[in-house]
Amino acid sequence: MITVEKKELNEIEIQNIIQDILKGNVNAFELIYDTYYKMVASIIRRIVKPNLAELDSIVNEAFLIIFKGLKGFKGNSKFSTYIYRIVLNFAFKVSKKTNREKKYFVVLGDNAEENGIETIASPIQTEDIIIDKNFLENAIGSLNKELQEAVDLYYYERYSVKEISAIVGTTETAIKNRLYQARNKIKNELKKREIL
Repeated sequence: MITVEKKELNEIEIQNIIQDILKGNVNAFELIYDTYYKMVASIIRRIVKPNLAELDSIVNEAFLIIFKGLKGFKGNSKFSTYIYRIVLNFAFKVSKKTNREKKYFVVLGDNAEENGIETIASPIQTEDIIIDKNFLENAIGSLNKELQEAVDLYYYERYSVKEISAIVGTTETAIKNRLYQARNKIKNELKKREIL
């Protein structure tokens, strides 16, 4: 069931909804589902890359995991951060099982933010270097989990370094270092294949 994203619930509303759910009012979970569907689907689309027929099923499986884990939410972080961590871990597991092939292109070069990654609809004239998205996704997929997480949060979710450090529970310096390492490893892969 695809729904429209609603405004983010405040932390007090979330705590009240969770308490209702834990007391047996499972229908209250619909508020969480409606509010966070778009975020969950976005993470799964990016990491798992399912076809449209599979997306809803995988998203629903992710929400089942969120539902089962509600007892574990202590309110030490924003609820959206808690959900993000659960869905990210789930998506990485599913992604390992299903390695899909799709053709897109991305730009990696001096004009992209911090020599970063920008998705484009099709190959166009650019001063940057156009790379097959499959190759880039495979290169990102070959990074360790910490580096993949940093790339995902920074380039795809557009969180700041400060926000990422809060989400993953480490220093801003560590996040900057992970992003630097990830970019270098990807560039080295591109050089090996004579793309750069």
